[in-house]
Amino acid sequence: MLKISARFSDRDGRLPQVAAWIGAAAAYGAAQGLSAWVARYAQGRGTRPQYEQFERPAFAPPGAVFPLVWSALNLTTATSAWLVWRDGAAGPEASARRRAVLEWWTLAVVVRSGYVPLAFGSRQLWAATADSALLCVVMVRYGSLARRVDQTAAALAVPEIAWAAFATVLSAAVARKNALSARASAGPEIPHAPFIPPLSKSRCGAGPPAAHQQDDGRRCGGYQGCGHRDHDDPGPG
Repeated sequence: MLKISARFSDRDGRLPQVAAWIGAAAAYGAAQGLSAWVARYAQGRGTRPQYEQFERPAFAPPGAVFPLVWSALNLTTATSAWLVWRDGAAGPEASARRRAVLEWWTLAVVVRSGYVPLAFGSRQLWAATADSALLCVVMVRYGSLARRVDQTAAALAVPEIAWAAFATVLSAAVARKNALSARASAGPEIPHAPFIPPLSKSRCGAGPPAAHQQDDGRRCGGYQGCGHRDHDDPGPG
């Protein structure tokens, strides 16, 4: 009888832990799915066709790699958060430490969700690069705090830190190449016409009378009616 009750007790204890892991993985996956949907809704097509149209550096992986990488990171990062949550250390200090680590994990989920809408939804490639760099910083902070709670949880954060660093370099290269491509397709810039100052009255006194100009651009018409005092009217004949 005691063995049966102990078995049920162990099962009841495992169910909340399994539910917590599923919840962490679902939150991570839902955030990624929502960001992809926002980008697709803004452009009317998926992220992979848009990625194939970008000018990319030689080290850029094919589009099929990204969903595989993010699926693997979902498992590692969600498991990391789950290990922090299930840490058995008691006391208010340990509880506050776990809560601080999970807050940084939640912040990482939010920051991570901003990249795809920025890069593919609104085509703000430099803003997306900044978002990726911020994710790398947040994940480094999360990993350093998680190490105080669980060493395995900190180790499981390393793959996403490495990927976020690589994604930042890749995003910066893509942003630069596409900015140069857009500038080249716009054609050479047409220079502005040089400024030509208007003629002054002193210019009317030079050259033959027929070439004289008044300030309004009309020809003087000879000595008659030139309107300038430095011309002597020879009179008729």
